[in-house]
Order: sequence, then structure tokens, then C-alpha cells
Amino acid sequence: MVVARSLSEITSWEHSGTQFMLRPLPHRIMLRLANLESTDQVELLIRAGIAGWSNLVQADGTVVSAKLKSALISGIEVKDALTPESLDCIPFQLIGELSSQILKANQLGEEDAKN
Repeated sequence: MVVARSLSEITSWEHSGTQFMLRPLPHRIMLRLANLESTDQVELLIRAGIAGWSNLVQADGTVVSAKLKSALISGIEVKDALTPESLDCIPFQLIGELSSQILKANQLGEEDAKN
């Protein structure tokens, strides 16, 4: 029996007290990533792969909320995508690591591979 892949299982990644909620990406997004330039890949990964966060704080101590809405990103319709304004709140030095964590969260686990 083949077990269907779930797109509703959110995982989290913590960095310096901030929890980032990472979502599984549909195959159409994963396949599209191979045809994009690296900056477009990163934007699509981050905006489509982050479902939210907690405890992201600006320099003045203000807590920042993640805002999501449907968007067309690199030619792909993404439901509940991180808004460009929310993307800009993420410290630039975390963008690469977040991209890696989203890709890691979308890899088949050992149990999934057996099914």
C-alpha cells in the first residue's frame, strides 16, 4: 500500500529563541525550483515554506507577526504565502539557513521511504 504524502504536517525550527513553522511544499513547487535562478528559488522556498513564526522581535523589542496571503511567486500560485513585508522582517543572515531547513523538512524520512 502506498501512503499519500501529507501537506498539513508543520514542523518547526528554532533559532535564538524564535520558532519558525515550516510547511511541506507541494510537488509542483519542488519541481519548479529546479528551473529558477537561485534568488528566485530562495524567495519561493521562504515565502511558500514558512507557515509562521513565534518570538521574532525587532531591534526596538516589538514582536513581529508573520502575515500570509495568496500570491503569485515566480509564476506559481501559492496559497498562504509569506507576504513580501514579512519576508523583509527576517534577518538576512537567516535566509540561507531557513532555505536549507525548508528543503530538509521536505525530504523523505526513513519511514516514508520504506512505504
